[in-house]
Amino acid sequence: MDEPRETRRWLGCRDTRKGLAMTLLLFTFSSGCVIVDQDPYPENWSPILIDAGECPDIAGIYENAGRGNDGVQFCAECGDRPDLNQCYSNCIYSPVRHLSTIFFNTALPGDDSISLEQPGEGILQVHFDGLNPIHQSRTLSLDDRDYQCVDGMIWVQIRTTMDTDFGAVIVASRKVGLGKAEDGSLVGEYREKNRGVVFIGIPAYGSERKYIRWLAVENESR
Repeated sequence: MDEPRETRRWLGCRDTRKGLAMTLLLFTFSSGCVIVDQDPYPENWSPILIDAGECPDIAGIYENAGRGNDGVQFCAECGDRPDLNQCYSNCIYSPVRHLSTIFFNTALPGDDSISLEQPGEGILQVHFDGLNPIHQSRTLSLDDRDYQCVDGMIWVQIRTTMDTDFGAVIVASRKVGLGKAEDGSLVGEYREKNRGVVFIGIPAYGSERKYIRWLAVENESR
């Protein structure tokens, strides 16, 4: 069977198709390990509008649940399960698939929407109005380094974690770059980097890049 259409290099490691950090932990005991997993930008997606010198305009109302290259919403199967919240928690984090995870670090219903507003220079306001009802809001400031504008995209640092299983120390950092596509959808470039050593001092490094898309929606209640 052919590999998925992506650039995937495994140098001194086995491809387990598991999380990047776990792969580093399990398969770096005999030699140094470098994992590079870089998906290309999907050919069937609308191009991102990029102005390299400016913070982009990403204002709009978008589906909370993102979509992959196949167009299917991530975690859609959770909607029919009695353990809805646990299903979302297990599904959305690797890579980040819901906008609520990026901005609120929490699993919120994927069939609701999130509003992004930019009322002034260097300000990004995020609103989640759920049907449960759940309401959350957050204001991000460029001056406070809540986000950065690099290469024409808004970059949000998600979280840094440390995994100490199996006598290894692996530090993982994750961020998402956001830009608006020509068709009005919001596109995210997810980047994850893992660095660390196993218990006998062998270095390990991994990097991953994925793309997620959130479609624009109409919200008559606003």
